Amino acid sequence: MIISGSTYPAIAAGEVKVYNEKNIPDDYEIIGIINVKSDASFGRNSATNRNLEKVKEKAASVGANGLLIGGVSHKKNYWDDSIQMNVT
Repeated sequence: MIISGSTYPAIAAGEVKVYNEKNIPDDYEIIGIINVKSDASFGRNSATNRNLEKVKEKAASVGANGLLIGGVSHKKNYWDDSIQMNVT
């Protein structure tokens, strides 16, 4: 996680909302950027859900109450089968 703004008291991960560019509030503040990666060998949906939980926990730890999903990618080759998520 890269912190680029102010942090706030931690909140519960369940309180963190997920936004995309179409539904983001007008008055948002960027606190930082989070990149996560999970093994997708047991399924892409499962890996994406694990990533989402990871970023919610990281965001909540610095008091962020929302996430803007910037990109989700799937990498699969002989050595790696993973889902990567970039979040602001």
